[in-house]
Amino acid sequence: MRMLLSQLCLFLLLFCIPPSVYSATMWSDNNKFGMHAASLSDEEITDTAALVNSSGGAWGYITLLLSDGDYDHAKWQNLFDKLRLHKLIPIVRLTTKADGPVWMRPELSGANTAAHFLNSLNWPTRQRYVVLFNEPNHGHEWGGACDPADYASTASVYAKAFKQQSGDFVMMLAGLDQAAPHQPPNYCDAGQFIAGMIKAVPDLFTDIEAWASHSYANPGFEQSPTKRGRSSIRGYEWELSVLNSLGVTKDLPVFITETGWSAKALSQDTIAEYYRYAFEVVWLRDGRVRAVTPFILSYIGEPFQQFSWRRPEGGKSFFPVHEIVKSIAKTKGRPPQLEKASVFTTVPRTLVTNSQYQFQIWLRNDGQTIWDKRDGYEIALGKSLPFDVQFSQLFNVVPGRSSVVTITFSSALYKGQHQMKLVLMKGGVPAVQLASFYLEVVDPPSLGLKATVFPGFNAQGPARLQIFDRAERLVWEKKDVFFQGWFSPNPEDHRSRSG
Repeated sequence: MRMLLSQLCLFLLLFCIPPSVYSATMWSDNNKFGMHAASLSDEEITDTAALVNSSGGAWGYITLLLSDGDYDHAKWQNLFDKLRLHKLIPIVRLTTKADGPVWMRPELSGANTAAHFLNSLNWPTRQRYVVLFNEPNHGHEWGGACDPADYASTASVYAKAFKQQSGDFVMMLAGLDQAAPHQPPNYCDAGQFIAGMIKAVPDLFTDIEAWASHSYANPGFEQSPTKRGRSSIRGYEWELSVLNSLGVTKDLPVFITETGWSAKALSQDTIAEYYRYAFEVVWLRDGRVRAVTPFILSYIGEPFQQFSWRRPEGGKSFFPVHEIVKSIAKTKGRPPQLEKASVFTTVPRTLVTNSQYQFQIWLRNDGQTIWDKRDGYEIALGKSLPFDVQFSQLFNVVPGRSSVVTITFSSALYKGQHQMKLVLMKGGVPAVQLASFYLEVVDPPSLGLKATVFPGFNAQGPARLQIFDRAERLVWEKKDVFFQGWFSPNPEDHRSRSG
């Protein structure tokens, strides 16, 4: 039988929807709850997700530390894939190496290396939050001496390096210790430190798009959450006012990457109630606050056991604050994520009327989301067709993996040219335009068959005629065929299936 269906091979490295105009850090459905992690262990991730995504929440935050030189791509990509699975948004704080009790100053030459490494990873969300080091108004955090000019110039170099790699990086300066006295070189007053930064690098905030704050209840990590102003859980308000007074008019969303109370000064029940008040009355009501990642979920031993939410015995045993925060209603976050796909398919270009067809498309997930029917992902038509088309379902297609989708339809009697547009949908909304091609439906061809039997005589008499495809599947059958030299099937009886 002569092949009647020509094949069209479509290889499309497609398509992410053009990015809409949105703030680099703001979207409406945001889950502010987060935690500061002490390690990158699976337990730390799962326990953080169970806490910050509880009570209706999704896509809470986790603050992680990336040490200078810890650039193992497989390790960090595996970590980010786990965060994606658990719906956690990472806030990555850069750190240097310790020289005894002092943290070394970062090398300027390390800026491009760090930026290139973090840009090479497939992050869980489009926004990539990076904090440039830690409390540089402490001398021991900045090579032994607090130096606002040196920190500002270093931070500027790093921020520019990251923004040159990708505009999706959201850069933040280091959180400051608001309670530090002004005793250079050991300590610098936070307000004077901010002023010194801006004086040294007036355009510092060109590449800074959010503000990291360490809003602790000081002095002593024991003050009431009702306290306002500097060195309180509202300390970010004071910091923003200082920035404004120094001419920084940029709207900077606030990420409270550290906060908390000390169990050395307060009972665990008091700490739990303080956190309840802080979230329900202060942070959740303040539109400037985008995330709160208290310090710290788990720390056994000194010096930070006093802040830990996990009991010293470890395991799944937590202090009362854990259950209090877990019970607070949360938002199902919907952070922007990149949707992108590669597509390969062999599509029949010419079809015959009143026939059943089935073919496959191969999809590779090149974006940041996980394609799953349970999250509203499906393949659909971007343009209606006169005949019914059905698609197989998507389940747990993670970035970097592929899935084969089967398309089944009947051409019925709809002759003519028809455009088929394939779209990846999420929650009924187009996410990726996958492919577009034309199908032409024509009348079935005339078919004549001549059969012979050994040793070359024409077949005569009754027979059964069957046609199989390349996969040896039966695609057409006619019984009670009678050969008398030639047999011509009725075109109306024709059925074919393309695999």
